[in-house]
Amino acid sequence: KNTIGWSRYSSLKTMFDNSNWTIRDYLVYYNNLDVKPFLTALENMSHYYTERGVDVFKDAVSAPGIAERIAFQTLQPDETFHLFNKKNKDLVQLFRDNLV
Repeated sequence: KNTIGWSRYSSLKTMFDNSNWTIRDYLVYYNNLDVKPFLTALENMSHYYTERGVDVFKDAVSAPGIAERIAFQTLQPDETFHLFNKKNKDLVQLFRDNLV
């Protein structure tokens, strides 16, 4: 049988008794335990990529999109980057088959 434990129960009881909390108040408190660290992580991630010239919430919302943005930004003026089209699908398969 899983229980929250006496110390956790006592802590929550004190919160309810001393603050006149409702279940809604507790749910807001409990939700914020997850949300605040997540927001901090998002802010840190956004700052990291903004320093590299990528707005992760506007320019590139997926990991491949972020990688593409950064890859194209780091190209030198005399360098090119080519993508394969359907006509060259055999080359794509050849590359995939030979990845280590």
